[in-house]
Amino acid sequence: TPDVTSLLAAQYTRPWGNSKGSVIFRCEWKYFGTQYFDLVNTLKQTPYHLLNSQAGIVLGKTSFMLWGRNLTNQRYISYAYDFGAVHLADPITYGCTISLKL
Repeated sequence: TPDVTSLLAAQYTRPWGNSKGSVIFRCEWKYFGTQYFDLVNTLKQTPYHLLNSQAGIVLGKTSFMLWGRNLTNQRYISYAYDFGAVHLADPITYGCTISLKL
């Protein structure tokens, strides 16, 4: 677990079209402090930052969102164990999500 984790997010939502529609813009900045991967604190990762964002439209119970994660393409270790297992984080990733609330 990192010694410090923090999140700063800003979101702007504006009505769009009829009263059931809106446009959403969101940006997130995440900070992760020094992280150690073994009991004696010899395997360590220096602090790093992540930037994520999303934008989309909500119409009633349906939403369409475009998003991006790790927009600065930060290279870091998601998790590691002192016996050799390591998982590197995903690189910059883009996508879209369509959802319907019932």
